[in-house]
Amino acid sequence: MLEDGDKTEREWWTKLKPYLSNYEVVWRLHVVPLRRPGSILLRAGIDEDLEMFAMSHYTAFIKVARAFEKIYTKIDDLKFPEEIWSNLQRAIDVTIKKAVKRFSKVCLDCIGNEANIAVQKLLTVDNAISRYRNRLHEALLGSLTNEHGDRLIPKKSKLAKYDRWTKVIYEHDLSDFVTVESLLKRHFYKTCVALQGLWAEIEGLSEDLLRNEKYRTRSCAPYAQAL
Repeated sequence: MLEDGDKTEREWWTKLKPYLSNYEVVWRLHVVPLRRPGSILLRAGIDEDLEMFAMSHYTAFIKVARAFEKIYTKIDDLKFPEEIWSNLQRAIDVTIKKAVKRFSKVCLDCIGNEANIAVQKLLTVDNAISRYRNRLHEALLGSLTNEHGDRLIPKKSKLAKYDRWTKVIYEHDLSDFVTVESLLKRHFYKTCVALQGLWAEIEGLSEDLLRNEKYRTRSCAPYAQAL
């Protein structure tokens, strides 16, 4: 990945590998073979399902990388955590609705069975994030800072209690709050664990697929020089 990935993958791989090592495994199995010789670009004329799988897989990595960057640089003092939750949810969404769907379709076409990939862990993380992320459509969520300068946000179970800024400022009970940083890190970690598990399933399902003649034909479409 450090040598063969694109600019963003090379930039973030060292930091994200401890969390997302299986990204590279799937990438080498199903994405690298779609590339132009000696290039990071995908070949022209490749199989549509495999191309969409590859791009969805890449999108998930990029969204997690963006979330990681914003969390660990404490961008804007973490005043706008909704943007980070949005990135994490996009990684989850594109994996479930795009990558898994396309991979399962290829499996069905090539080996006669849909890929039985468990997505429940990702859905569970998505649900944990959604109460916060969905506030993108509402007024900004009120927050506090403690004596250490840490930004605080209501716990999920207390969001309804602190729906107004004045309640946050004048009626708060600190036991109802958690640091934004710790909450974001927890959601980031759970997202990565769920993605790791899903990608491990894809690796396991790939053993028969990679030996399948129809899959090999679909993944090795003749190279066409881009104009």
